[in-house]
Amino acid sequence: MSFFLSVFFAVSAACFAAWFQNRSWKKREDVRFEERERDSALKIVSEFSELSSKRLYRQKRYLWAVSGGDEDVECKDKAEYRKVLLEWNDRLRSILVSLGYSFGDDEVAYVERTIQAKFVDANRLINLLYEGGGEVSKTEIDRRLDVLGADLVAFNKKLLRRVREDNFSSLPLKTKVCFSNRKNLSFSYLFFRLFGL
Repeated sequence: MSFFLSVFFAVSAACFAAWFQNRSWKKREDVRFEERERDSALKIVSEFSELSSKRLYRQKRYLWAVSGGDEDVECKDKAEYRKVLLEWNDRLRSILVSLGYSFGDDEVAYVERTIQAKFVDANRLINLLYEGGGEVSKTEIDRRLDVLGADLVAFNKKLLRRVREDNFSSLPLKTKVCFSNRKNLSFSYLFFRLFGL
């Protein structure tokens, strides 16, 4: 009888050790996954911030060159702006896909409907000013670009705040008890959550 009891305890201890080790590996992989997701989200915010700031600055330089009257400066700044515009158009789709993955479709819609629309509108007004028949003055276009710059800063801060709060990608679903994450309602999950394990 003691032999069977010893075997039972040995098998039970081995099963418990295997379960505990598996749980430890899973936690470690979850932490690595979260770190990769966080790094990816920060990278996309950085890329968007850099590219949008570059476009805004080059657009402002182009506006100043158009209103300054110096043709050499105007041609140089127009060429630089076109170069940044090509880069913007080349990279925007991939940035929007990454933004959608990390932050959701609402953020993508905001970039497309608000930020991109303001860039396009400012570009249209600058081109009208360049052709000599502007609807609005250089000062008004400059003011609109300043407002766009403030919108970009606020948007980037919002994304960074979401990263800091772990409110991006699929990370919030891990600890949230909801219908889409109903596995969290299991007895073992609630038991371990109760004791902080």
